[in-house]
Amino acid sequence: MAFGTFVLGTSVGVLVTLYHSALYPFGLIASLVVLAIFLGALRVLSTRRWPATTAAIAVVLSLTLLAGGDSSGSVLILADNPGFSLLLGAVIIIVGALAWPRIAPRSKHYDSESLASERTPQQ
Repeated sequence: MAFGTFVLGTSVGVLVTLYHSALYPFGLIASLVVLAIFLGALRVLSTRRWPATTAAIAVVLSLTLLAGGDSSGSVLILADNPGFSLLLGAVIIIVGALAWPRIAPRSKHYDSESLASERTPQQ
């Protein structure tokens, strides 16, 4: 599962990098929404943080590698408003998704009738 989340994180990172400056600011907003939904879904679907952490590491690595310049000076994330907004927004989304606390499920009305429920205090 770790390899799968790493591959998905890399794919989302590349997708976000390629489309962040398309039709600015709509491409940037759509890219950040895709990133937030991806990391939020991993946090909701998994009881632990490591799948979202693995995907976040992959996203950061792909953004870092694609933001770097080569010998001809071409980059995919330029040092302009869309590029800086993408990097800042990605950092805020990643930190927020990983730091968000796991909220315990609410007790249901049928839990109060059961004596062996894990949500009701045992005597």
